[in-house]
Amino acid sequence: MSTARAALGTLAVAVDDPEVAEAVLVEGVGTMLGDVLASGNTDLVHRALVFALSLLEQEQRHDKSAANSSADSNKTKDASSQARLHSTASKQMIEGGVVASLSSLVEAYRDSEPALFNLVRQVTGTLAACQSVAAAGEVV
Repeated sequence: MSTARAALGTLAVAVDDPEVAEAVLVEGVGTMLGDVLASGNTDLVHRALVFALSLLEQEQRHDKSAANSSADSNKTKDASSQARLHSTASKQMIEGGVVASLSSLVEAYRDSEPALFNLVRQVTGTLAACQSVAAAGEVV
């Protein structure tokens, strides 16, 4: 259990680095996050929520930079490629069962764990925002 806590905590912090985020996405994280969130272990759930939020925020930053990239074709091509990779974070989370787990966690933590409840709501909102951007076609 201590190894899982340490690993998730490290990922939650390290995923702010774009290269780490890309590596995590290449490996696929959706199912792992869904499983951890469904575990009900509050220590692991807390770390997984911070990890998911950090990854989704990384996706939002890359989506914005792709939309605002310069006219330089190489920079645009690189930004577009990174945005496509990062837009898979929300897709992987949805396909991995994270949404169902978040719904369960809202009910489980509403009265008993206010800090986790607020974190669940923040992840849910950020995930929805990422999906709205993808659905609107703003990410190439």
